[in-house]
Amino acid sequence: REKKIEKLVNSFAEMLLADCRLVEREDQGRQSASHAEVIREMQSYIDRHFQTVTVEGVAQTFHYNRRYLSSLFRRQVGSTIQDWIQEAKLRHAEACLLGDRMSMEEVAISSGYSNYSAFIKAFKKKYGMTPSEFVRFYTQI
Repeated sequence: REKKIEKLVNSFAEMLLADCRLVEREDQGRQSASHAEVIREMQSYIDRHFQTVTVEGVAQTFHYNRRYLSSLFRRQVGSTIQDWIQEAKLRHAEACLLGDRMSMEEVAISSGYSNYSAFIKAFKKKYGMTPSEFVRFYTQI
C-alpha cells in the first residue's frame, strides 16, 4: 500500500512539474513578445529623436535600467542600442548629403554630431568613404 501511495505521489509530482514547465514556457513566450514590442517602440523613438537621443535617455524614457536595456536590445535586435542610434544618424546624414545643399558641417550637426571629426570617422566606417567622397561618387552616377 505504501508503494502505491509513493508511486501516486511521484506521478502527481511529475505532472505538477511538467505543468510548471509549460506555464514557464508560455510566460517566456509572452514576455519575449512584449519585449519585442517595446524594442520596436524604442527603435521608433530613436529614429524620431536621433539628433539628441542617448542610451541613458532611452532607458529613462522607457523606465529600464541602462544595462538591462542594452542587454535586452542586443538579444532582440542583434546589435547594440548605440549602434542603432549611430545608424539613425547616418541614415539622416546620407539623405542630407544626397538631397540637400548643405555643407558637411551642417550635415554633421543636423545628424546629431557635435564633433565634425566624429561624424567623418563614423561615416567612413559605415560607408568606406568620407562624406565628400560619397557625394562625389553618387553625383557622378
